[in-house]
Amino acid sequence: MENPHIYDLSRLKRLVHFPYCLKSVGWMPHHMFIHKNNVIQNCFICICSNMESRGELQVNEQIRVTEPETRPRIGMILPGSVLNSIHATYHDELFFTYSPECTELLLDFFGEEFRQTLHFSFYSFPEECIADIRRELLCLDHPGAADRLDQLAIRLFTELMVRKTEEVDMLSGTRMKIHAAAQEL
Repeated sequence: MENPHIYDLSRLKRLVHFPYCLKSVGWMPHHMFIHKNNVIQNCFICICSNMESRGELQVNEQIRVTEPETRPRIGMILPGSVLNSIHATYHDELFFTYSPECTELLLDFFGEEFRQTLHFSFYSFPEECIADIRRELLCLDHPGAADRLDQLAIRLFTELMVRKTEEVDMLSGTRMKIHAAAQEL
């Protein structure tokens, strides 16, 4: 899966009813895409890492700036959004697309805090989830592959949210310990 590839899942038979049905999964290593009034038709959830320089993207009337940092980030682009690149940059991107009908369900899943910004950063990838997704993408002709990928994507998003919360709690605890030690001095 080291080469860019978009896996179309929309035509695969689903065996179970799951509310978050993927349309596609894409892997775009060292990717740069320049948007010029691109209207997004589906709900995109993108995980980006390894940004080479500062990126600026206009989403509707709002500018999203991404700094080249060591932390990866996950973000959502809503259907109907108009994208314009101000400064495109190379990055690695793993993305998941859902039909517009799934948008509210996904926003509810991510929660109110996410709904306000539509993105967050995290420190470490859940390698086991990524490995499971990679394995399933190589077996799309097997019965149930699309169902497993639907659930693995949600598991990945859940793990990222849990890790983000754990990281915030850990940083908060570290700050409190440092503050207590400083008070003793």
